[in-house]
Amino acid sequence: MKLTKRHVGGLLFAAVIGIMLLAVSGCSSSPAAGPAPSPAPGVAISGPNDSIVRVQLQLFMDLVNGSATRLNVFIYTSEDVSGLANPTKDKLSSQIEVETDQDISNFMMGQIVNAHIQQKTKPGGETYYYIYDLTPAE
Repeated sequence: MKLTKRHVGGLLFAAVIGIMLLAVSGCSSSPAAGPAPSPAPGVAISGPNDSIVRVQLQLFMDLVNGSATRLNVFIYTSEDVSGLANPTKDKLSSQIEVETDQDISNFMMGQIVNAHIQQKTKPGGETYYYIYDLTPAE
């Protein structure tokens, strides 16, 4: 088969469109508030676990009496608690959703705090992160 200008033009057009589609599919916009939250942990840690973290409070949700019970935090540091599995060691520099029963009405979004985070399991088997003992970072 002999290639004509028409065939070459069609091939070039198809190649350019393919490259454009690949380039556009790799583009995405970043949210202004920081990285997207990590999904809830999929596999429960068996046995006791805990971590000492330094986090930034990013988004307060589910307000009860003026205090959030669910929030997003960005993890800066994570330290082991002696003899326990660390549920946040692979979450450094990422945002996760946590639950708490601590009154955090005196804290502000954007504030850096020290706290403990554990991974817990609800009665239906769903795992979640639980944050407690929040104190302002020095």
